[in-house]
Amino acid sequence: MNEYIYDNEVRTAIAVLLSGACGRVHFEALDTSSGGVTDDSATIPGAVTTEISATGYCPSLAWSGSVLGVTWLENVGPSYPTMFASFDVAGQPVQAPMLVGNSLTPASCSALEWATDHFLAAVEIYTNQTDINVANISSSVGPLTNITNDMGLSQEAELAARGTQLVLTWYDNRSSQNDQIYALALSDTGVPGGLPFQVSGAAGVNSWPMVTPTAAGFIIAWTGDASLHLRMLDPTGALSSSEIAIPNTSTIGRTMAVATAGDTIVAWSHGVARIDGAGNVTAGPFALTGSAGDIVGMDWSGTDARLVMTRDTGYYVATLAATGEPLSETRLADNNLYTQAPIRWIGDRYAVVYGNDAGVSLTILPP
Repeated sequence: MNEYIYDNEVRTAIAVLLSGACGRVHFEALDTSSGGVTDDSATIPGAVTTEISATGYCPSLAWSGSVLGVTWLENVGPSYPTMFASFDVAGQPVQAPMLVGNSLTPASCSALEWATDHFLAAVEIYTNQTDINVANISSSVGPLTNITNDMGLSQEAELAARGTQLVLTWYDNRSSQNDQIYALALSDTGVPGGLPFQVSGAAGVNSWPMVTPTAAGFIIAWTGDASLHLRMLDPTGALSSSEIAIPNTSTIGRTMAVATAGDTIVAWSHGVARIDGAGNVTAGPFALTGSAGDIVGMDWSGTDARLVMTRDTGYYVATLAATGEPLSETRLADNNLYTQAPIRWIGDRYAVVYGNDAGVSLTILPP
């Protein structure tokens, strides 16, 4: 089993794409109207499984409105390349696997977003330390555009789109003293709209940023010194608020944020809350069921949200009300590898990608 280790810390991630470092990468389409638990070893009526790669891990997921795009790392040295492929909602291949970038060794997982009429990938590649590059993907993969090239680590990249405007955020230790969160506005073709800027202001350990579009622009959430921090951006991707620390949000890992009708639902390892545009808690905090784990994916359907967590030996999917209050929870699959696992609303249902030693699966869940 592979684990990513940064700064002597085992970091975990999600989205509802999860990965098995030693397993297959595949999609699974699931009709769960009668309930049940998704598991690679289970026989599920209506399930459709597509193997993407026998040696893939750490995938990311984006929805174009008609197809699902996936990037993943090939667990084959010495290059460990990043690959892209796309699939329809039944898990059938649309675009055959293509190499993203070059043979330089990626240092971590990639991020993927739909950008007007094509996919945009953010790939972390080891050069000076770890640099972030972006590439446009349609019927072919465009060249890499370098975003960061300082001597520090640039990792944990996340992308979000709002119309033709995108925001890229990541963890960065270029100051050599503090771990900070940085961001950059991008056009829909990945052209920087200026220089990278620091989002986090507090000294100390800041990590696991997440960016999501809102009615007013964008919001970036991250873990800062073991609590949830937020900062708002305007529609152009420029900072529009001071840093906000949400009280009573002790967290040990990744945070999640997703815009709802006017407000934003935020989640951390111990709970969930709903906040307004000024960062005020309007509902919650609500405790999550069971012991604390890592938050690995969340999305909003228009009426409710789904939250993906890793805990104990499994992946779990929680249904959240519009207030953010957890309503129910289902064990999704066995888990022996913590990695990113995005979940996406695809018009009438959710798509989730998860992985373990049995492989990486895409599961279509009902709303």
